Amino acid sequence: MEVNVDTRVMEFMIQDLRQSPEKDAMYTAAVELAEEIMKGIGRLERSGTVETATLFITQTGAQLNILTCSFDDIPLDRMFASSLQRSSYDADTGYIQTYVIPLLAPDEPDSDQENKP
Repeated sequence: MEVNVDTRVMEFMIQDLRQSPEKDAMYTAAVELAEEIMKGIGRLERSGTVETATLFITQTGAQLNILTCSFDDIPLDRMFASSLQRSSYDADTGYIQTYVIPLLAPDEPDSDQENKP
C-alpha cells in the first residue's frame, strides 16, 4: 500500500476518497480553492474559532467541511451563512457550527443540448 504525504503545513486535512487517489488537476484545484477560503477566514474578524477543516475529494467533486466553536450563534460571516449546515449548543464549549462548502461539482449537461432532437 502506497501513502502520499504532503509535506506542506496546511490549515486543513485532505481526505481523497477516490478509487485511485492522485495529485491530478482535480486534487490541485480543490486544494488551491480550499487554501484561498482558509486564508479568507483567517482575515475575518469573528467570534468563533475554527476547530477543524477537512477537504473531501470524491469521484464527482470536492467540498470543504469546517467545524467552528463560538459562544454566540452567529455565522463566521454572512457570506458563509448559506453553507452553515448545522449548529448545536454545548454548555462547555458553546455553539458548534458545521459548514459545508462545495468546491468542485460534476459537470452538468448543457440544457440547450438536452432540448435538441
